[in-house]
Amino acid sequence: MIIAVQEAIFIKRLNRFVALVTCQNKITKVHLNNTGKLEDLLKPGVKVLCRPINGKCLKWRIVGTQVDTTRYTLIDTALQERYVELLLKHKKVPGWEHWQLIRRQPSFNGHRWDFLVKDDQGKLRFLEVKSAVFYFPCDGSARYPDTITLRGQRHIECLLQFPEQSALLFVAAHPLATHFKPHEADPKIVHLVQQAINKIPVNAIKLWLTTKGKIYHNVQPLPIVV
Repeated sequence: MIIAVQEAIFIKRLNRFVALVTCQNKITKVHLNNTGKLEDLLKPGVKVLCRPINGKCLKWRIVGTQVDTTRYTLIDTALQERYVELLLKHKKVPGWEHWQLIRRQPSFNGHRWDFLVKDDQGKLRFLEVKSAVFYFPCDGSARYPDTITLRGQRHIECLLQFPEQSALLFVAAHPLATHFKPHEADPKIVHLVQQAINKIPVNAIKLWLTTKGKIYHNVQPLPIVV
């Protein structure tokens, strides 16, 4: 997948959804759709990639932050989901190559999930995708979450209520990540992920973005450490 992107320099975050950048020598308000703190990534002066959007007020969205000369994180959660959908359609999710996409955003048990899939045993499963872009250089892990998330807790708790119909995928959207790890910032999430690994299919993959707007993924499942 290749997307149109424009380089910019991050200035500051105004709120959860709006930030200021310098783009083409102009200070511009841009959209953010990743509600994590992202304090390790969105630092003043860092180079970011923005993509055009059809917003009523904002015309650009930050999609990635620079890691090295050619690679960027992929913090845009909508793009993460679109790319996972593409991998499912072509049966190329690392570790789940035989899984088949049935439809997007199915409703079940009072929740709207990311995908309905059929696993390699022919079982229908509600798949929830979680974004892990909190990178720890000390051990190379990409972690989720970067703060307490009641919404994330509810999602995983609901998955665990129906283990025969559930699955969980973590997207480590940092090019340097060597493994995924639940983060102690939310101790309950750590406990829930440990439970999930013993009860439902849990997987992790790595995505990243290039300067030219091309998204890449790893060809092997990303190890999960709990």
